[in-house]
Amino acid sequence: MKWSDHRLPTIGKHALQAFQRLENSGRCSSNHWKILLAPFLLLSGLSLASADILLDKPLRDGELPDGWTAHHVEARTAAGGYMLFETPESVLRTPVLDLAAYTNVYLALEVAKFGRGADGPLTVTVSTDGGATWEAQQFDSPVPESASPYRASDPVEITALSDETVIRWSATNSPSGKRLRNVILKGEPAALMGDALPEIRFQGFEGTVMDHWSYARQPGAGRVSVVRDDRGQSGQYILRLSGSEDGGADPAVVFDNADLTGYREVELSVAYAARGVDTGDYLYLDLSYDDGSTWTDSHRLVTGYRNFRLNFGETVAERTAAMNPFRVPIREEQVRARFRFDEASGNDNRNDHYFIDDVFLKAEGRRPSIWFGEAEVVVTEGDEDVRIPVRICEPADATVHVGMEGTAQPGADFQIASTSVVFAADGPTNLWLSLSITEDGIPTGPQYARFTLERATGARVAGPDEATLFIRDADAFAVMAANLPSGPILTEGLIPYSGAGKRILRLLRPDIVAIQEVILLPGRNIEDFVAEQFGPDFHYYVEPDVEMPNGVISRWPIRAAGVWKDEEVFNREFVWATIDLPGPRDLHVVSVHFKAGSGGADRATRVRQARSLTNYIANAGFPEDDYLVIAGDLNLGGRNEETIQILEAYVSDAGQPADQQGVRETNIPRSQHYDFVLPDRRLETREVPYAFGGYVFTNGLVFDSRLWDDHLLPALVGDAADFNMQHLAVMRVFALDEK
Repeated sequence: MKWSDHRLPTIGKHALQAFQRLENSGRCSSNHWKILLAPFLLLSGLSLASADILLDKPLRDGELPDGWTAHHVEARTAAGGYMLFETPESVLRTPVLDLAAYTNVYLALEVAKFGRGADGPLTVTVSTDGGATWEAQQFDSPVPESASPYRASDPVEITALSDETVIRWSATNSPSGKRLRNVILKGEPAALMGDALPEIRFQGFEGTVMDHWSYARQPGAGRVSVVRDDRGQSGQYILRLSGSEDGGADPAVVFDNADLTGYREVELSVAYAARGVDTGDYLYLDLSYDDGSTWTDSHRLVTGYRNFRLNFGETVAERTAAMNPFRVPIREEQVRARFRFDEASGNDNRNDHYFIDDVFLKAEGRRPSIWFGEAEVVVTEGDEDVRIPVRICEPADATVHVGMEGTAQPGADFQIASTSVVFAADGPTNLWLSLSITEDGIPTGPQYARFTLERATGARVAGPDEATLFIRDADAFAVMAANLPSGPILTEGLIPYSGAGKRILRLLRPDIVAIQEVILLPGRNIEDFVAEQFGPDFHYYVEPDVEMPNGVISRWPIRAAGVWKDEEVFNREFVWATIDLPGPRDLHVVSVHFKAGSGGADRATRVRQARSLTNYIANAGFPEDDYLVIAGDLNLGGRNEETIQILEAYVSDAGQPADQQGVRETNIPRSQHYDFVLPDRRLETREVPYAFGGYVFTNGLVFDSRLWDDHLLPALVGDAADFNMQHLAVMRVFALDEK
């Protein structure tokens, strides 16, 4: 097979966004999901008496129901129709269901086996926080032993009820494929709703589509940052407001203005905590009813005192508000919220922190919901115009404005027709943010523009409220070293690529990757992996039949590729690939994974590997005018090891990537020099600075998600600290030759 034939088959351009979309006409209710009554029969004798049908989905028409999300689940019409769970990673989930006003809620379904393999169930899990966590309830479906007949479940009571209930089916515990159909959910209206109000805006800082109340950080001389902390009100992330060195900076976070016309019984709530705050340190909730022009209503949540500490949910007499979470009624037609750390002046408050989590705006009433139809859009300079879908759940007179930030700038890198999207009561429900991409002739590497829906009138913003446009450069290429598996160990110490590593790849969007430890979850294949992280038009070569494969992934065709034997380790080799770069020269990429360890024997092994590798390169017959890059995991303790000196016969380590703090070490404790992108000296002269996240990296980027103050979607703040993550991504950018 020719290497140019290693193009991947075309698949849906943004298939991986299934979990970041809620294309749900039912969002027009005051909650996320309009509960529909339908005269369908329930399964297994589940009675209709005194009950509402909350959900009735036959799942037989070959279409994913509106608002549902699927990952490796295929809707089929054969054999009467079903949803096919074919791999252990297959997941199907409902939209958010408001079940807070219901009792005696029961779920029934039908399941059958698909294909060969051992018998097993579908696992049903329930979330009460919109899908942020999945610990509220779990049970198994019946275990089918054949493709026919289907096994109908007995009705199972759903006890995890909230205004953010989500039900999920997964094949994690199913060795064989499964077919699902006829999902029925019914419940009885509760006699009293109590104080449970439907949510209209929410921010839990988890980086999910449920976090759709956007905010702007105002750190001043302090710091406002999303941090990973399981002690929050819910989920894994909370917002931290940290004091400044000299005090008086008053770091704050300001939330988007919310139009409340048409709503009743509006209530704002927030959970809060404190750590180390002293006398004169206060946490305030300020409210504005004129879009932030004035802040006329302030509520003191915490009064600091002698290194005061407070957990979420706690209150202390004379030190905190009476409630935690704090709740306040809103009686105006709009509101903007600001949370402010009022620092004691003249003190070093860098170790004084306030925290907030789960900021809710709830109300009775209904407004149409507006959201982005795509969360990630990838284009290339020179592409035709691009349209990012913006949707409203029903025709209405409504306007939403679009905020922008990122390294791609309007006017220079793209033109935008309008920063407002205007819907009409007699118009369509699907509109677009229309952009034209500029081919600027400037080598920059990958760029991004992040768009946020804000200041909606006549409607409310739902999730996803953020969409990111990634622009691949026509004048430069980015090369990454990526050894990013994380998560639970599969077998024999092997760790697969999971969500964290994939999100980092999709954020940074390299053009060429020297990738190590290409280990995938059971049932997954390299074609899907490359298509989902990079796109269906990318090329790849991964060495076969080894435990910890090396590989090369490329935006451009691979002319030739192969393996050089590494005599020092038993579970991987050296992988090389020749890439057909635009212009007169090819690029030869060598993906390596040297021996780990800090002992003298380990260092000696790496020296032998380097000598062997340079001998292979010497005999490879690469044209002298071509470019060469050695990239990957060298596992060095320091840059003074002899291994580097040997490799510098062909490549250079003069330009050394770093993070925004100047740290170059790439293991997770930031103490060892593991990962490298080493160009030959001709290519090194073509390196260009890489702009990312408000910084310029002259010699390339070491990406540590923990150093950023907010999620850089699709990546999350805690991705670099994911379980068993051992390395950081390293990326450098080089100008292409003149066309």
